[in-house]
Amino acid sequence: MGSLPKALSYAEDSLGVHRTWIELQGVSAHLQDLYRQQAGFESETRSLDYQIEQRKNQILHALYNTPTKEMSQAAQDRAYRLACAEDEQLSSIQETRLDAMARRDQVAAEIRGAEQNHKAYVARLRELDGYFQYLSSVKTAETMANFNKSEWPY
Repeated sequence: MGSLPKALSYAEDSLGVHRTWIELQGVSAHLQDLYRQQAGFESETRSLDYQIEQRKNQILHALYNTPTKEMSQAAQDRAYRLACAEDEQLSSIQETRLDAMARRDQVAAEIRGAEQNHKAYVARLRELDGYFQYLSSVKTAETMANFNKSEWPY
């Protein structure tokens, strides 16, 4: 980097322009991966919700074909809740859903952290952009001052 002007060397060595850019790219890629994971967990949760409803309908249908028809509505509701609580398949699906929701919540927390990191890197690059705008203005003013001092043969 010895051939770079001092300002660019300072920006590269001290301010870490490329390092910041590369880190921002890494955070962006990680954030996209987290978004994909979150979408997968949400899809899995919807699928499990559907399975839970299907299983509850099967339980309700099985209860309807039993002598619970002659029970009061309150007794039928109790029998349905009890049948749902005792159903191992329904319990298994509900546990799987809870696990998926826990993973989704964990990814959501990671997303919030990655979004904050992303905002910080973008802010840093905007700050560095201001520095380069300043350098550009100084160089333009210097060039114009030298241009005005030079003698033109025309």
